[in-house]
Amino acid sequence: MADISFLLHETINWQTGLWGTLIGWFNGFILNYGWTIIVFTLILKLILSPLDYLQRRAGVKNAIQQAKLQPELDKIKQKYANNPEKMKAKLNEKQMEFMRSGQMKMGSTCGIMLLYMGITLAVFLTLFSSMQGIANVQTVNSYIQFENKYNEVYASTSDEAQAQQAVYDLYEKGEVRESWLWVDNIWKSDTSTSVVSTYEEFKNIAKGVQGSPYSFEEGQANYLSKEQYEKVMAKISSSTQGKWNGYYILIVLCGVVSFLTFQVTAMTNKKRAGAPDMPSGPNIGKFMKWILPAIMVAIALAYSAAFALYILANSTFTLLAIPVYNAILKKTTKNISDSSTNGKNSSGDNINVDYKINKITKVEE
Repeated sequence: MADISFLLHETINWQTGLWGTLIGWFNGFILNYGWTIIVFTLILKLILSPLDYLQRRAGVKNAIQQAKLQPELDKIKQKYANNPEKMKAKLNEKQMEFMRSGQMKMGSTCGIMLLYMGITLAVFLTLFSSMQGIANVQTVNSYIQFENKYNEVYASTSDEAQAQQAVYDLYEKGEVRESWLWVDNIWKSDTSTSVVSTYEEFKNIAKGVQGSPYSFEEGQANYLSKEQYEKVMAKISSSTQGKWNGYYILIVLCGVVSFLTFQVTAMTNKKRAGAPDMPSGPNIGKFMKWILPAIMVAIALAYSAAFALYILANSTFTLLAIPVYNAILKKTTKNISDSSTNGKNSSGDNINVDYKINKITKVEE
């Protein structure tokens, strides 16, 4: 094939958007994409943390307001203990009456929550796409450098074995490949998959990279044949044959930390909402606590270790931030609860809520 030694990896056009640009900029200082993704994720979470806190605080404020209604709900439950249908209707009626009174601002709470969820989902999806692009670009970049080295040595020695050894030495230096701790190639999954892409895998990747210097149809310029690819990668392939790229550690951690994050958040929310015994719809919490971690595990299995690192760093930050949010909310909740103890319910009757407010303010401990 035609000599492409004049091509540098920078000539490949990064089709990774803003995230790719930012991650590449951070990597210029950190010089390891694994650690870069972790640092980048933590900074991103810090930027979004005020919005996360606001939606949690809005939920606590509504829970405190709901606690004021609990004595009336207890009366309804006692009065209609033998008539479950009527009890449910009366509980719903009382709840709606309380909401219409304006003491519980569900609209603002839902608005903040939806805004936070929307931004979080948008970031997740766009980062997913961007990191896939980065993985593809870096895979092609690596091969360009390997082939450049092969062509350079072979041109001066005409010795194929020596050229392959030079490629292997370049690989072993770690200047071309991107490894992270136990993961040999972060652009592939942390599984038993091969460290080196097969020709078919590389062809599918390179076809998706805009600006790739390779074509895969005979007769075209810069046609990369299977023979040429395997010749360049021969020494690396033989040395890594049977070697796992990773050990499923990131996959397991993604599932465990996602599960713990959901559990801790759900337990905190349950305690906050524990004071008012309100009627509720179908309980999907038990289902979601398993399905969400399962989705994270499936993504970590199917895609690169780089994106698994993002999932793990994101979930770990959220898990560690919950006690911090709770410590702050404990103080602000106390102020809110103190100012609400003299409040009245929708019928104008005074309600003693000291015990219930205490119960809510202590959930953060």
